[in-house]
Amino acid sequence: MKSCFFLIISSLLLASGASGQTLRTLFARQHDKVVSPIAMIEMMELQLNEQFKGTATDSARRATAKMIKDGHVMAFATIINGRDERFSYLLCPADAVEASLFIIQTQDGRLHRPVPDAPIEVLSQKDNLAIVRIQRIDDVISIKDSPSESSVGSFVGILTRAQNWKTGAITNSTRSAFNGIDPGTQRALHKHWARIGLRVNEKRSGYPEVIETDLNLDPAEAGSPLFDRAGNWHGVAIARADQHSTLVIPAKRVASLVAEFEIASHQ
Repeated sequence: MKSCFFLIISSLLLASGASGQTLRTLFARQHDKVVSPIAMIEMMELQLNEQFKGTATDSARRATAKMIKDGHVMAFATIINGRDERFSYLLCPADAVEASLFIIQTQDGRLHRPVPDAPIEVLSQKDNLAIVRIQRIDDVISIKDSPSESSVGSFVGILTRAQNWKTGAITNSTRSAFNGIDPGTQRALHKHWARIGLRVNEKRSGYPEVIETDLNLDPAEAGSPLFDRAGNWHGVAIARADQHSTLVIPAKRVASLVAEFEIASHQ
């Protein structure tokens, strides 16, 4: 059993780019019975976090935004450029914000403001996405870029408020997220989640198209952009669905929704 566990862990470490020296060190400690299974997993997470530093961090710091009102963070959001070169767009969970004045601060410390008189508009009710025009930012992700291929097993992450990476793996490629669980089962699940201290988003089903990951998303972090280790954007992390699942609206769908919004705005 123990050898099987370490085979699995070593495979994950190698997939994450761990060196042979790292593995030798870990197994030497295991032989001396110093490293517990939990410690091994923590080491793997640290290894992954190191790999997200650099290009991924630079991209995420520019594209990850906090919506601040009266000194409090209302929601997290993704900043993206469309084809209209006059504006950039802020995308956030539609059920997390109210139509009022707020300040936008990206994770690189820069402050941005909505375009004067620009309202928060619902981009897609089914996707629980709202959109607002903001002052143009040139160095962020764009719908003109080719969307990244989101393959099962790929490591992805979001940049947290503390500027640390929260990582996980893609567990299910593009699918719909319609919840067919009956109300009684839902209530039982909620009681169980409450007992174990798990917080989930209110809207966690009904999405036409999502990527599923095992990333441990806090509901307050919904709206954050999802990146891989190379800094490629995979979509918007929109909801913690259950104990093991976080839902992400794929980059391709987000780009399509923004393009449709721009066309409608010019009519």
